[in-house]
Amino acid sequence: MHIRLLSFGVVIAWLVTLTLTPGVAQKKKRSKTIQNKGFVLVIDPGHGGKDTGRLRGSKSMKHEKSLNLAIALKLGKYVKKYLPHIKVYYTRTTDRYLSLEDRVDFAHDKDADAFISLHCNSVEHKQVHGTELHIHSFDLPASKYLAKLINKQFKQRAGRKVRGIYDADKRQKNFYVVQYTRMPSVLVECGYMTNTREEKYLNSDQGQSIIASAIFRAFRAYTQSKRPRERREIVYQVQLMATQKPIPPDSEHFKDVPKKVKRVPNKHSKKYKYRYVTGWEYTLKGARRLLNEIHAIGFKEAFLVASKSGR
Repeated sequence: MHIRLLSFGVVIAWLVTLTLTPGVAQKKKRSKTIQNKGFVLVIDPGHGGKDTGRLRGSKSMKHEKSLNLAIALKLGKYVKKYLPHIKVYYTRTTDRYLSLEDRVDFAHDKDADAFISLHCNSVEHKQVHGTELHIHSFDLPASKYLAKLINKQFKQRAGRKVRGIYDADKRQKNFYVVQYTRMPSVLVECGYMTNTREEKYLNSDQGQSIIASAIFRAFRAYTQSKRPRERREIVYQVQLMATQKPIPPDSEHFKDVPKKVKRVPNKHSKKYKYRYVTGWEYTLKGARRLLNEIHAIGFKEAFLVASKSGR
């Protein structure tokens, strides 16, 4: 087996666009549509259908998928009533299954300006309670700003215990829907179903209304303020190596890599048919930090690659 570690130092290779670039007429039409579309919010009730999420603690309670949907519908109702100029879409409005990829694709199809995913939490220790906010990276200013606004509303207006804001580095794992969406995105953990008192609160109409209204007030402040711009058109990854024959991404060779490794076809070389990449960063700062980690574990000739979405 031939393995090639490409020795270009820190190189940024502009890859082929992820989707086909539209023609001039299509670009003009799309540009005009986007200009007139107004602000679009996509609300994502987590889980659904065969994906139940956290199971209810007793027969009198509801499964997580149902709680997420109830809060999501209340949030959307508030937005439609008090911010009628905002276009609201739900990834689901019924108990149906959607993959994580489906949810992200839906947000892209609607050309969303913000994405809010709703969940309920669980943990082994039953005394733990409170809300959590999750974004992909603290280097993404608009996502961080929206999360801070929601956190503030939970604490000051809703009287909830807030457990903080987390990004992929802080929680030591990625969340797909906030990682791969190309717009400011926040995943809201509304409370802990494993805490008996909080589970009752999450199941109550009053509790759901308070949670939804807190998120609504934060979202309203977000849309009415001079919010920071967040650029997600360009994605940076670290290329670890290239090979002639395929290696499983979960092989021992990559056991020390801190993030998931993906094997992708190498269209630019007939000899080295496969590339191995890791990470999914929207800023050079985050990408360089990851590259330094990769170099430190022994992939000395790894380098950065960048791709640009043509959506």
